[in-house]
Amino acid sequence: MEGGTIGYWSTPKPYKLLYAFEMHRHNWRKAATYIYRYSARLRNVVLKEKQHLSRTLQERLNGLSAAMNALNLVHPAYAWINPQLDGYSCPDEHYLNKKERKVGE
Repeated sequence: MEGGTIGYWSTPKPYKLLYAFEMHRHNWRKAATYIYRYSARLRNVVLKEKQHLSRTLQERLNGLSAAMNALNLVHPAYAWINPQLDGYSCPDEHYLNKKERKVGE
């Protein structure tokens, strides 16, 4: 990582952690869903952080490729992702709209 990089690239990536956890548990479809959601979130990052466009697009490509590979391990009848699962319509729509809390509230 470049020194002084701020924004999206300096924060932890919970979707990647969840993907790795589910892959370790051999829950391929759930892992594919998490990495797909990560890739969908990167779509929003591309719109905001133009300076890291190449890096973000490569990371998104890697995420989609990982999702496809995980789904290849699932029985063909179940090898699909429902991006609307659990009312999940827009990646991190609630996260993006959170207001900063003040200490003491």
